[in-house]
Amino acid sequence: MSNNLNIAPNLPLPQHNNAPQGNAPDVNQNVRQHPALYATVQPPQGNPLANNNIALGDGEQRNQIVQDADRQRGFFSSIGNAFRKLYHAIAGIVATESRELRNERIFSARHSHLIDALARPSSENSLAQNAQVLDRLEQHATTMGRPLHRDDIQKMVATGENIARALHHASPDELRQLEQGHGIVWENDDGEFLIQSNLYTTRALSWYMAANAAAQDVAPGRPADAYSSLPSNGAFILKDPDNRLYTFLSQAPTCTSRMSSHVAERTATTETHRIGGLIPSGKVAQKGIEDYRNCLPGQGGSLLFDKLKNQELYVKFESVGCPAYFGKSERHEEGTALGRFFHALGRNIKHAFNFAQTRSGGGEVEGRRQEHVYKGRLEAPIYTPFKELLNTAREIHPDYKEMLGKECDSSLVKKWGLPFIESTAMALKSWPVNGNKPDQRISDMATALLQNIEAEKQKLGGTEHGIERRGAEVHLNIFSHEAIQG
Repeated sequence: MSNNLNIAPNLPLPQHNNAPQGNAPDVNQNVRQHPALYATVQPPQGNPLANNNIALGDGEQRNQIVQDADRQRGFFSSIGNAFRKLYHAIAGIVATESRELRNERIFSARHSHLIDALARPSSENSLAQNAQVLDRLEQHATTMGRPLHRDDIQKMVATGENIARALHHASPDELRQLEQGHGIVWENDDGEFLIQSNLYTTRALSWYMAANAAAQDVAPGRPADAYSSLPSNGAFILKDPDNRLYTFLSQAPTCTSRMSSHVAERTATTETHRIGGLIPSGKVAQKGIEDYRNCLPGQGGSLLFDKLKNQELYVKFESVGCPAYFGKSERHEEGTALGRFFHALGRNIKHAFNFAQTRSGGGEVEGRRQEHVYKGRLEAPIYTPFKELLNTAREIHPDYKEMLGKECDSSLVKKWGLPFIESTAMALKSWPVNGNKPDQRISDMATALLQNIEAEKQKLGGTEHGIERRGAEVHLNIFSHEAIQG
């Protein structure tokens, strides 16, 4: 039996005996049949920038605001306030939740057969069957304010796992079809299906990534002081043989080019982003998929991704991205152009505001797993001692860079991260300053720094997936789980 059900927006929709007939599906009837997918999803309440508003208060509140202002003062803080006000003005012009929820209900009604099939775990070892993993994901969704229930998450994880399984087992011919934009074939007891990329599959793969991160958190033998692999804010690097995940995600109709400087030193992307599709920006053309209902893990509003060297994938979940103002929509989406334009404009403004905030202050590091060493979680234990080590070396001998025979500058940490710090510390540990003997103070500082690095690596997750660690990013291999391999 071959269903060959295609969920792509650019191909005709097949008919099934169990699907409503006629020009329009019975949306409400199908939604009731699939309550865990959309009917239980409650739209986020309030304004997304409500926590940033400044309210009148007593003297203590005022003092706190003044202290915060001192930390945030400067150029980026001032333009950040302007961005915030402009975002408020634009984001409220057109209602978003009703539009997006209506489109999702149409999608659910039209594709109920495939949704049901994909949402069934294909193995008893499935992460969608792991109660500990689901507990972690449910807690994460609640903490992050995601409008998802446990049943929603479970179905998303099972769906993402089945898509990952199809990508993992794809034959060379099927991979060529995928690269040409023809989707990926998946089979189960109901027959054979053709799946193409869209927002629904993007959410599913994202929650499956999150499930793999949660599985690392609950793995036996994990150190008690280990940092969570399911952060509130952070970056992921995944093994991606033959760029299978990258290729599939890139083919979502709403996927757009993004100007970004993340992981610029390890990207495998050679194209540069063009502003408005015309003006060269000089920045790598990374990719983004916007979720206007904020149902992704982490910050929830946008998926930023890029292919890296060594067949790896960079992923970052942001609160808002940089969606195209006149981007493509999916086949089932109706009447989205005007509303999407204004919401895309608001999100681009909010993204600029977020960028300004990150430049004006580092913020709290709890819950963050950034790919950096010079800010965030690794700044205090590694980057600060490293700067102190270089300053001490400079005091002992002004020509320390030349004596080491290498370029040794803290600015290079932004490019190369932990490997650069490690190699420099190793060189300074045995640096022959006094004749043939190393300076004891320098040697002790370098030794302590190397010990800090090793301790932080263990808390961050070690190197179990064979991915070079350059910062505090989370490392995953979603294809290595037994439910995928079987």
